[in-house]
Amino acid sequence: MFTFFKIFTESIKLAVAELVNNRLRSFLSLLGITIGIFCIVSIFTAVDFLNTSFDDSFNELGSEVVYVQKWPWSFGPDYPWWDYIKRNQVNYDDFRAMNGNLEHAQAVGFVCEFGPTNLRYEDKSLQSVYVIGMTKGAEQALNVPIDGGRFFSEVEERGSNVAIIGSDVAKELFGEGVDPTGRFMRIKGRKVKVVGKFKDKDNLLGVMDFREVVVIPYQLGRSMYKIDKVNTDQWVAVKATSEDTVEPVKDEIRGVVRASRKIRPVEDEDFALNRVTLILEAVKGAQNALRTVGFFLGLLSLLIGGFGVANIMFVSVSERTKYIGIKKAIGAKKYVILLEFLIESILLCVLGCLIGLFFVYLLAFIASKALDVKFVLSAGNILFGVGTSMLIGVLAGIIPAFRAAQMDPVKAIRT
Repeated sequence: MFTFFKIFTESIKLAVAELVNNRLRSFLSLLGITIGIFCIVSIFTAVDFLNTSFDDSFNELGSEVVYVQKWPWSFGPDYPWWDYIKRNQVNYDDFRAMNGNLEHAQAVGFVCEFGPTNLRYEDKSLQSVYVIGMTKGAEQALNVPIDGGRFFSEVEERGSNVAIIGSDVAKELFGEGVDPTGRFMRIKGRKVKVVGKFKDKDNLLGVMDFREVVVIPYQLGRSMYKIDKVNTDQWVAVKATSEDTVEPVKDEIRGVVRASRKIRPVEDEDFALNRVTLILEAVKGAQNALRTVGFFLGLLSLLIGGFGVANIMFVSVSERTKYIGIKKAIGAKKYVILLEFLIESILLCVLGCLIGLFFVYLLAFIASKALDVKFVLSAGNILFGVGTSMLIGVLAGIIPAFRAAQMDPVKAIRT
């Protein structure tokens, strides 16, 4: 065991010395490995970030929420939009039919997107802020992220002049660090009291970005805006009592809404029941496709780099033929020669891998700072990169190393 360890360490020293003595040649041969590892690991790191972000968002929203809407969340070239565009929006009457009549629902909320509106506070004006109307229950169904203040009460829901504003809206309208709660602003000329503020947090799978919106009671919005039966985006969020009751609550929704809209049993539904899982499945599919494309692009570069390493190893064996003959003449075993060249090949590939991983880490660090997110080069991706490069090193070096080990010492010395 000690003899093998000594041979192994000596082989590493010789391999390092050979790489140092031929720096330019070594650099050019490991370049393909560096590019390949960079391509694969950088894409894997990006996909891991997306997976984590979407999973966090999905967990926040909850898989038990059903969105009753005009348009189904489906994807593909065969999407029949011409059928869906003729549908009426889900409306307040549908919400009233569902509210209190769904046995497996813990919360039902109505949402109406009134659209962009100008806001005023004293001498400040904010253009095109998206205003949304909600009913009581929507905050629980959508897990509305309140940071300061509160959501409006049941009494205020009937049409009181109150609003909850996004963190970005609060900063731009009232100023950085100013608590907007209790202050008054004007929406379409109407004086409205701010009773709450949303958290400064983005959600990749959210139905809306709460940082940049103003939410008012639906009845207040109804008195201020003209609601288009077809084009004003309206929908109902229904939160089931648990993950296990999602399908039963969907069946209840179908029955209630079909009855409310007087849809006959032979007729198709003119509404859609959507869940975040539909988006998540589509996103996961796209991420897997991205991971696959990145893997094969990187693999192609690794193969090219592997051929480059193999070529360099053949050259190295040719240059050191006399050295190999002398070494074998004084008693070196075949496996010692084999190990020496194999370690040199592996070391070359691992060095290229480490350079590639360094650039991935550098890119992740810069992207994290620039985008204010957290890209992490995981231990799994590092091990994958190192393991792959070692495998390429073995495959690229095994034939040259075997050829060196099989040399006749007499012929090698005479060369």
